[in-house]
Amino acid sequence: MGTQQRQQSPKASLRGSQHGGTVSTSSQRAPQMKLDQFLKWKGWVSTGGEAKQRIQMGAVTVNGAIEIRRGRQLSAGDRVVLDGEESVVEG
Repeated sequence: MGTQQRQQSPKASLRGSQHGGTVSTSSQRAPQMKLDQFLKWKGWVSTGGEAKQRIQMGAVTVNGAIEIRRGRQLSAGDRVVLDGEESVVEG
């Protein structure tokens, strides 16, 4: 019996674009995380349930588009906005 090795392709989400300036109020770098976790990490929501509600209501935009998937994986350079607060994910 032969064994097969699986090769994983490199992440397709690498971005080559850069944004002019950042709007982030924090100098800390966010580890790669999901949208709902990011909202909690920034302190914009107090619970995961609140994050879920706000996202599903369409109150959050990522890169200018309404995002309703709380599991959306954020990457460096993504711009997240909630209630007029904007933050750029740093990598």
